[in-house]
Amino acid sequence: MKKALVPIAAIAVALTFAFAMFVMGNNTSTRDGAADAAEENTASPAAVDPALDGEIGEATPTTAEAAEVAQAEPQTQPDTLAVADVPTEVADVEQAAAAVEETTQSEAQDAPPPALRLADPVNAASVTLGSLEPDSEFELEATFNPYGAALFDLKMSGFRFEVDGEEPYQLVGKIETSYAGRTFAEYPYAARWVTIDGVRVDLRNEAWSLAETTRVAAGGPLRRAVYRVTVVDDSGEAIAEVVRAWSVEPGSYDIALDQRVVNLSGRALSVSFSQFLQGDVVDDGAAYLGDMRLFATGYFRPSDPNRTMVHTGSSGMFGSSGAGFRGRVEVIDHAMRSAERGEVGGVWPNPSLSAGSQLVWLASENRYFTLITYPAVEDPAAGLRSIKPIEETFAAIRTHPMPGVTIASSDVETERVVVFSGTTATTTLDAGASLDLGLAIFAGPRDGNVFDGKPVYRLLHFDNLVRYELGCTFCTFQWIAHGLLWYLEFIHGDVLLRWTGLPIGVWDWGIAIIILVVTVRLLLHPITKRAQFNMMKMSKGMQAMQPELEKLKKKYKDDQATLQKEMTALYREKGINPLGFLGCLPMFLQMPIWVALYAMLYFAVELRHEPAFYGVFQAISAGAWPFLESLSEPDRFIPITEESAGFTFPLIPIFFDYSSINILPILMGVVFFVNMKFTTPPPPENESDEQRQMRRQQQIVMKVMPFVMPIFLYAAPSGLTLYICASTAAGILDSYLVRKHIREQEERGELFKKKERKPGGLMDKIGKFMEEKQAQFAELQAQQEALKQKQQRGGKGGGGKNRKKR
Repeated sequence: MKKALVPIAAIAVALTFAFAMFVMGNNTSTRDGAADAAEENTASPAAVDPALDGEIGEATPTTAEAAEVAQAEPQTQPDTLAVADVPTEVADVEQAAAAVEETTQSEAQDAPPPALRLADPVNAASVTLGSLEPDSEFELEATFNPYGAALFDLKMSGFRFEVDGEEPYQLVGKIETSYAGRTFAEYPYAARWVTIDGVRVDLRNEAWSLAETTRVAAGGPLRRAVYRVTVVDDSGEAIAEVVRAWSVEPGSYDIALDQRVVNLSGRALSVSFSQFLQGDVVDDGAAYLGDMRLFATGYFRPSDPNRTMVHTGSSGMFGSSGAGFRGRVEVIDHAMRSAERGEVGGVWPNPSLSAGSQLVWLASENRYFTLITYPAVEDPAAGLRSIKPIEETFAAIRTHPMPGVTIASSDVETERVVVFSGTTATTTLDAGASLDLGLAIFAGPRDGNVFDGKPVYRLLHFDNLVRYELGCTFCTFQWIAHGLLWYLEFIHGDVLLRWTGLPIGVWDWGIAIIILVVTVRLLLHPITKRAQFNMMKMSKGMQAMQPELEKLKKKYKDDQATLQKEMTALYREKGINPLGFLGCLPMFLQMPIWVALYAMLYFAVELRHEPAFYGVFQAISAGAWPFLESLSEPDRFIPITEESAGFTFPLIPIFFDYSSINILPILMGVVFFVNMKFTTPPPPENESDEQRQMRRQQQIVMKVMPFVMPIFLYAAPSGLTLYICASTAAGILDSYLVRKHIREQEERGELFKKKERKPGGLMDKIGKFMEEKQAQFAELQAQQEALKQKQQRGGKGGGGKNRKKR
């Protein structure tokens, strides 16, 4: 029984990783199905978006109900965007947008003149806030488009897209969509329309005036820009003004949007406003498990009327992901199914939450970074009751699953892209009054230290976005993952630097991982030593006892109950536990550490693009050798192609990256094989045929395991494979020391000598407990065997009587 536990435990390790990767791969494996469903629904504009914007100046019914505001009648004309004075625009998009704009203008000439229109802009220009230069101290560089005063492009100065590249990490940008063979561009946070007294005025297809800019210092980067647009009637009289002021501050990942609709008329106006929120963030190309993008929502529960906490469905390190986190495929599928029923669906309202839940903030995230739209909070000390949730600002939150366009060579691949919008309820605005629609945007890393550094982040519980999970937060032992990262940071030096300001640490993540291995091994050494000692002692004891066991089997071959009792007594007399107490416990104790470490190394932005061993391999090759240049990616010992390419096994939902030969997984297989040789006990001298057959089956499984794990982890983060290699190598050393200790005891004749246990001590209690359970187990087996023999005797007798009667 004991021998069977070893391969079972080894297989369990592999299955744990396989299950974790399968759960995370589900999003990727179902994307193609969602894309196919998306293609089938592009036949009509209603299928693309059941609430497409109307023509400029088109009168639409107004209502205070959010659902009716969100579900305007479908139009035959798709969303359009005129492109002018926009940097880095794609030529295909320019041509498509220009063609649609020309068509729209020609159709508008035949339509009756609208009651309201926009005044001509004075200075329609793009503007860039922040800077990518290190000396500027800005974390962000954001470019804004005059059409809809939208966010055109957003880059982070402290991160690069490729580990050895110079291109800054672009978190968001334009969202390209297609309709009827044309390509359109949507922009995050663009103003969509304003409805005044039932007349809808388009805001994103018209240029806005860049009214004001502010610099940090003379000659320095811009930090604030104000866009304005004025709504006038047929006579040119100003009716209303929409103002959008964007600002970015040095040292911050925040973008502030101070926007309002101002009533310039001398009478009360009925006003409704709509804008895009964020959409998809970029897919991180290093995610070998596939597209890791999720959408997250922070919300108030109806069971918490006092607003004591913002919930995400996760309770931190110990909770599960919950309904607040939803994959792209799930959101797209729900939005499209809801559209077919004429309903509003998608990311919000969330069907998994209780009715009455209130949306506070909305986030889009990938493997390392997140974009969060949250309410502007003037005074975090005033608490959650003082803030205005997004759902109070925008009564309707829409999910738009649009057909996206990816152009590769001459082929065009269509898939869904996501953008969200918010629409206010219709509000009566008195003369001279303004409707405040201010928002704040976080664009940065999913870093617990960042989220802990600002009171508003702590108030809104952005730390719940820091998760190291493989499909299930609880199943990946979040408290272990967070603890491991904290300990790695402590060894690295970050913790002491924050606490004391002193650079005390090794300042290398590879060495920190090896020190973590040593620490874990030292903590588990007493258990490991005892377990291996018991296993080897039992193996030798079973060999020595084999003749006596054979005699008992022959003597009591017809009385299984007595045989079990005699065998139990013999085991107790020889000091051998056939259950192999603690035999596989060290392996099972390390399994949570492996799973948690795998998830932590995969998602921890702290290790993103961090080299191992002080970048020595890059230093000796002048940067030409990418070996271990990023612990969050495969080790890339020998590059094969310049760009990552890969394929997916039909039955294994992982992205197998063959762009390089990775040495650590291969070395891991070698170390596994050596460890197997060390830990496999020799066959007993008096081995029965049944035992020989079982041992051969176990050996087949154990020989396969060194090849299974490297395949599963071939493209895994090199930090994980480094840990497993180092841990297994330490395990070989452990095995060597234990074998040496057993050999010395055997030579002294003390191997099977019973040790006196301290009465009332822990080991005494454990020993008595195990003896009691062992006796109960033997008694149960004896009872079952006796009952089986009785049933067999009764069946034979009954059958004879029946045959006699017939």
